[in-house]
Amino acid sequence: MEELADISGGKITFPRRPENLSSLYSEIAHDLGTAYSLGWYPAARTSRLTGYRKIEVRTRSGFLTVQQSRQGYYPQ
Repeated sequence: MEELADISGGKITFPRRPENLSSLYSEIAHDLGTAYSLGWYPAARTSRLTGYRKIEVRTRSGFLTVQQSRQGYYPQ
């Protein structure tokens, strides 16, 4: 599960006790409420698009950060 979360850009959390589920659900709700998607596609498909592509998301502001993103992808 940890590997799947890592490659898909997600995260995994294991509650230590059943009492922690309520705060975990609140955290999930917050994460979903502030989530966004970025999309991109090349202007033309070429056979040169092979190999792993690294993704790097940066912000212009120093106080804004990206907490979750996929590390990269293989073009299809």
